[in-house]
Amino acid sequence: MLWCSPGELLGRPRTLREHRIARGLAPEDVARAAGLELQAYLRMEETDTWRGTERQSAALADVLGLGLPDFVTVTGRDDKLAELLRSAVSTRWQGYVRPVAKVVPLDRAVLEGVLQQLHTDYQGHMSATLIPGGGSRDSSDSGAAFLDGIVEHFWTAVEQHP
Repeated sequence: MLWCSPGELLGRPRTLREHRIARGLAPEDVARAAGLELQAYLRMEETDTWRGTERQSAALADVLGLGLPDFVTVTGRDDKLAELLRSAVSTRWQGYVRPVAKVVPLDRAVLEGVLQQLHTDYQGHMSATLIPGGGSRDSSDSGAAFLDGIVEHFWTAVEQHP
């Protein structure tokens, strides 16, 4: 017998199954709340691939108590978000507002502010490489490190956005 909940043993849940277990819910309860057949839900849970509609996704987030970062992770959108963010900070960020909004349902003004901030931050990391004779391995490494953690930088910027 354990004297703690399964959620306390798991640490921070990352997958759909881990979030469900941390909440102490049966697969049947999550499937019913999301409006899915049990077998369809279990298949999504086993493959870590969410294929629900927007309504089903909203119901999933509600029943599992998912915040936006966890929702994006659980629905398998982290890689797509990272790809879009890398492109946005290294080129013109304005063209990425709509594609990022399709992955992360955020207010457009917040998204624009965050993308602009990330672009400015990344350009700051890379500015030393743009100055003739001023480039260094450190600034290039700094830019690469920034891109490697782009999703974390994004969520931090979202939290700090006024």
